[in-house]
Amino acid sequence: MLRKFKWCLIFLFCLYLSPTHGSEDSVLKKIAIAKNNSHLLEYANVVRYMVTKFIGNYTNTLIIMETCAISCDEHRLYHTTVLRYLLDNLNYTLAIQLFFGYPDDRPWDYNMLLVASYWDFEALRFRIPENEHERQFYIFIVLTWFLDDQASYYDDLYGIFCTCHYFNIKNVIIMNKPLNQNYFSFFSYSIYATDQCNENVTIEEINRYENGQLQKPFLFPDHQNNFHGCSLTICGHVIPPLIIFNGDANNEEHLKDIQRLRGIEGDILKLVARTMNLKLQLRLTPNTYSEKDGSRNSTGCFIDLEQNLAHMAIGGLSPLMSQSYKFSISYAHHTSPYVFIIRGGRPFGPIKQLLRPLEPKAWLAILLQLVISIVAIEMVLRFAKPSWRNFIFGPHNRHPIRNLFVSLMGNPLPSCNIPGKNFARFILMAWLLWCFELRNFYQGKLFDSLRLVKRAPSPRTIGELIERDYHLLTFFRSDLYPENKTEIVRNRANRLDLVNQSERHLTATAMLDYLAHYNMMHWNSTSLTYVEETIYNYHCVMFFPKHSMLLASFNSKFKMLSDAGITSHIGRKYIHPYFYNTKANMHARELPQISHKNLAGLYYIYAGMSVFSMFVFILELLSKCLGKLKGVLDYLH
Repeated sequence: MLRKFKWCLIFLFCLYLSPTHGSEDSVLKKIAIAKNNSHLLEYANVVRYMVTKFIGNYTNTLIIMETCAISCDEHRLYHTTVLRYLLDNLNYTLAIQLFFGYPDDRPWDYNMLLVASYWDFEALRFRIPENEHERQFYIFIVLTWFLDDQASYYDDLYGIFCTCHYFNIKNVIIMNKPLNQNYFSFFSYSIYATDQCNENVTIEEINRYENGQLQKPFLFPDHQNNFHGCSLTICGHVIPPLIIFNGDANNEEHLKDIQRLRGIEGDILKLVARTMNLKLQLRLTPNTYSEKDGSRNSTGCFIDLEQNLAHMAIGGLSPLMSQSYKFSISYAHHTSPYVFIIRGGRPFGPIKQLLRPLEPKAWLAILLQLVISIVAIEMVLRFAKPSWRNFIFGPHNRHPIRNLFVSLMGNPLPSCNIPGKNFARFILMAWLLWCFELRNFYQGKLFDSLRLVKRAPSPRTIGELIERDYHLLTFFRSDLYPENKTEIVRNRANRLDLVNQSERHLTATAMLDYLAHYNMMHWNSTSLTYVEETIYNYHCVMFFPKHSMLLASFNSKFKMLSDAGITSHIGRKYIHPYFYNTKANMHARELPQISHKNLAGLYYIYAGMSVFSMFVFILELLSKCLGKLKGVLDYLH
């Protein structure tokens, strides 16, 4: 019994000593790791150099996320050492935040990850939430891998890059020091390369840090400016003059020929594709809208993007469309005013043309003066004595009211009706002078009216459209116009035809460029113009699937072309300036002002007649002295 008790004490004593012994071995092991890995500080120093030089200039906050899932003793020491070194040696202008939330929960876009393997990366649960924001994330991954297993090593790289590609993050760099090597490698990935265009991830070593120097002066490369002749599918909506397709939309051979694509947006897209060494595969679908319970369902190019049948969509697309929140939106590459389209003012009738030169108040004053004159003449004829009547009108003027209208119209009076006494002659001369001035003024105004204004004035504001009971033709109801004055018409061209041909007060909405193209195509029959009050500026953009990696590449090209004025030049190529100013052309026909140069022929005729008159006058003076000359002149008369 005593012997058994002795062995129990020995066993308990061993159990008591074993944790202390293990703890000491663990501490000694960590100290040995720290001493033996002399390149640990070099590892941290390279990280500090890259962060300071290539990240600190673009942000004031760096997010650092760190984890370790398997064999963490050595890797945790690496991570702790690197973190402490960064906190002690980074410039005070760059803040470090150890935050483990989702990337879109914070305003900073630069992230550094400290991981030992692909499984550590997955343990971070790194993801990009689906939302309306468009942001370019930059991820610098420090991979602390030590095993001499190249297959597993590249599998980890491939897994990390595939995860980033799934979230459409292209600015990803992995830094790692290969085992038993004296340099640090920087890896990135591409999905369009010279030897493959099937969007598979291709790992590339893009940079190397060796002997204290970096081979290339960048951390994040400029991705995807060269697609190496790869092909992208683009869904297009034919809407001239933005997108014009010279071919059969159902013919596959025609769709492969990108030269058949024309128009403002078509030419811009071809130019961008040429600069990026990119091939385009067209997919033309009707981009219409359907209404169900007041909401628009995805059809046409929208559903192609949602189902990944196309990489991008183009053709009169705007960020103001109701479904734009579902897609990534590019930089605006063309802008056109969005206006109400109406039929130009109808031509004035003959009576209206005669009444238009003078304002209603002027016609009222003339009519009032005539009424007063007629009443005064009638009172003199009825109540005045014959002597007074003869004194005012003349002894032979038996129809003064008739003579009043005859002289007003500019017709001559019979000589027998002209009064012989001074007072009556004074009244007659005053009346004739007033009529002469009035006729000259009216004829001058009538000339300008017939020359310049041939149509009734059109509404100039949206409020006038509503007041004049114009009905809006549109393909869906909106808040732009009263619902009781809105009629649904799906086809855009049919809407303009209805407005142009109908006698009703109809209006439609469209881009000013589309109206100008319609007027240019139907120049001999169109009478369409637009309301001067603009609804808004229509920005033409491209749609991409949400968080598409292609967005940044196309945005940089669009901005470059726009800043150089190339997009504006392409826009002017498809629309003649005459049809831009449709309202002025419709009303004024661009008639120039009458100048002295226009009247030069009249001046020559007047000068010739004056010279001839002077010559005849001189001959008449000479005829008093020369009898034969007088006979010749009498004969000519």
